[in-house]
Amino acid sequence: MLFALSNHFDYAKTLIILSPFSSYIFLVLLCIDSSRKTLSIALYDEARAVFILEKTYHEKSSALIALLKQSFDEHEIELKSLSKIICSIGPGSFTGIRTGLSIAKTLAAQLNLEIFAVNNFELLRFEAQDFTKAICMLAGKNDYYISLDRDYKNPQTNFFSFEKQDLVISEFARDNTASLLLQYFLSEDAIDMKSQDSVEPYYLREPSIGKKANSKV
Repeated sequence: MLFALSNHFDYAKTLIILSPFSSYIFLVLLCIDSSRKTLSIALYDEARAVFILEKTYHEKSSALIALLKQSFDEHEIELKSLSKIICSIGPGSFTGIRTGLSIAKTLAAQLNLEIFAVNNFELLRFEAQDFTKAICMLAGKNDYYISLDRDYKNPQTNFFSFEKQDLVISEFARDNTASLLLQYFLSEDAIDMKSQDSVEPYYLREPSIGKKANSKV
């Protein structure tokens, strides 16, 4: 399937039109993480409290629409069975975050669904079960995303940095972070979930697309 970033809305509508019809109606939570080098998708049946699918793909974010359609087809799930959408807002890959959020928002708007999001700092703390932990994530090359606390809107404690500082690099232990998103959403620790109107990318730095790289100071 051809894909262009400028056409997320049209392709998400195409996904709705092409979705198969089955006899069993699920209540399905769709979880998407396209903020990393891999794509993670999870489908969770709320009625039976079981995962229908947990898959991680070594594909570019441009493959997300095709992978979602493939997942729905394989498990005979109608898009009208979706009940909520949960996605990562970063920090991470600029293109991946933009792709995932564009698709999630389009599906939510077309199907009248709630969409919730969580940032990767919070998700790493949840996986470690340590919410006081300082987080240092690789941001490409020798750059870093730093989170010293859960005050994620505070640029003094959550920021992009050219310097690693005295912190250990934090990485996800789990390969499929989409299923981790679901577990976070269902947990009592979930404090960073947002409604559809306020779900925005958590970049921490301006995207470099179309700009000259700034010299490091």
